[in-house]
Amino acid sequence: MTMSDMPSELTVAYRTLLLGLLTAVLLVPGHAMAAGSYDNCRGFIDTLPATISGEGTWCLRKHLYTSQVSGNAITVGVENVTIDCNGFRVSGLGAGAATQATGIRGLQRGATVRGCRVEGFATGIAVGGGSLVEDNSVEMSTQVGIDAYGRADGGVARVRRNRVLDTGVGTIRTYVYGIKGYRARIEDNQVLGLMQQFGSHAGIAIEDGMVRRNRVESATVGFGIVAGAAAVIDNSLSARVVGDIGIYIPGEWITGDWTVPHLWYLPVACRGNVLQRFEGPHPFDEYYVPLCYLNDNTVQPWTP
Repeated sequence: MTMSDMPSELTVAYRTLLLGLLTAVLLVPGHAMAAGSYDNCRGFIDTLPATISGEGTWCLRKHLYTSQVSGNAITVGVENVTIDCNGFRVSGLGAGAATQATGIRGLQRGATVRGCRVEGFATGIAVGGGSLVEDNSVEMSTQVGIDAYGRADGGVARVRRNRVLDTGVGTIRTYVYGIKGYRARIEDNQVLGLMQQFGSHAGIAIEDGMVRRNRVESATVGFGIVAGAAAVIDNSLSARVVGDIGIYIPGEWITGDWTVPHLWYLPVACRGNVLQRFEGPHPFDEYYVPLCYLNDNTVQPWTP
């Protein structure tokens, strides 16, 4: 039955009810509508620097700023802590380009960092094994956007659905990484813009883990993905400058001696990747076995 089929008195009552409900929704203040997002918060982080010493979910309810040049803006000191920024900023831009500070550091097991906009630190977010970094925006880090270091006892670090923007701004660094992982699963992230002109840098660098369904776009010469003993699957990589290498499989891990090759560092898988605008014959650079060349990867050469 449609409204035209209703008796007139029911039609009037129905419309009055809808109007009343709409009015009630529109009159609710914005902060009251957002209050539900704080229901699971054990406490709030209102100033920087801050150290979390109790388990549970700790939330931001406003933008936070710091000018510290070292240490951590937020330190997670115990296991099983969630930092939920609710979309608010943790900003270290006041320290300038020479900063050595870290935005959020949670090396304890079970740390989760979500919904944060972290900007202007040397390292934006650093976590340990059994941790989760999801749905964050990490911007203008001077050295590493997200550093996820898993544990040898099986505590894998997970990094997913983050946006890492303009890493390497400011002073010249020896190395710059958008996302750096060890024993990690790095999935569904966007790494856009590496700003260093010299040294070693990569959109994503990983040892022992998986890099899948990420979008990596470099602004300067470097590597799209550097991977040792890792699966590199279904990623989209795009170069902006002639000379970039799409996927690099080193003979040794990135922090070691690259002149000493080890078979252990060969990738587990390299397939389904799409490389756009990479130069000439070297979209891949691999030791020993050309695994990336032998699999289902798509290379679209540079077209000036």
